[in-house]
Amino acid sequence: YDRAAVSMSNYLRKYPNGLFSLKAHYYAADSYQRQGQPDKALPHYLQVCQSARCQWTETSLLTAAGIAYDDSNYVLADSLYAQLADMAENQSNRIIGRLGVLRCCVMLNRESAINAAADALLNEPRIETEHREEALIAKARLSYSQGLRQQVITLYEPLLTSTNGEYSGEAAYRRAECTYLTSGCKPAEKIINDIVQDMASDYWLAKTFILWADIYYNDHHNNLQAKQTLQSIIDNYEGAELRTIAQERLDAIILSEAADTQLDEEEDPMEIDM
Repeated sequence: YDRAAVSMSNYLRKYPNGLFSLKAHYYAADSYQRQGQPDKALPHYLQVCQSARCQWTETSLLTAAGIAYDDSNYVLADSLYAQLADMAENQSNRIIGRLGVLRCCVMLNRESAINAAADALLNEPRIETEHREEALIAKARLSYSQGLRQQVITLYEPLLTSTNGEYSGEAAYRRAECTYLTSGCKPAEKIINDIVQDMASDYWLAKTFILWADIYYNDHHNNLQAKQTLQSIIDNYEGAELRTIAQERLDAIILSEAADTQLDEEEDPMEIDM
């Protein structure tokens, strides 16, 4: 393949618009890709993608889009995946194209395009469960970021039974959180009790305990239980992010208690008989 890449490149330098230039671009791209040099392969693949449709177009779009995505060039990858989705004759390639568009929209935070990309993927017949769930969670996360709490609960519902523990954990937590914000602590605590009995994700279980501590503190005014719940996360959970959040919550409660104690002492000073 190294000799082929050199030969194709030499031909293209000599005959950039030659009769066999398109074939040379494809074989050069394929040779570089097989040698693990995607940066050298990409320009040749793009030449094929930008030319009239031929026998190498679909493969070139698929490979070039993957190279661009892996290189975090999501704008280029989005364009290539979109072309692939529109013109692919192979159903699996069309689904890869739609999935790629969705992922690029998410990475580029194109909120206005995420739902459309997810729906296009969901409308594909016979898609894999993992792809269906990826589309659903993209729609659910978008709704969450937009504050559409009731819609969040509905969109996460099918993911509660996902075999992907991170998806099911996120769905369960968001359901509890949004239920708390829309319907109060009682229905939320019922959901939380179910979560702690069967949660596959340590991260989302810790998030759930932080939510529960908030409910103990804000709604039940049970400072002791709130502090114990937060302390259990600090002591047992390994992730730095949620341990920091739990510590900040715990410190805030302790500080609030100290302030209340000081206020009580100022309002009710000790009287000493002289």
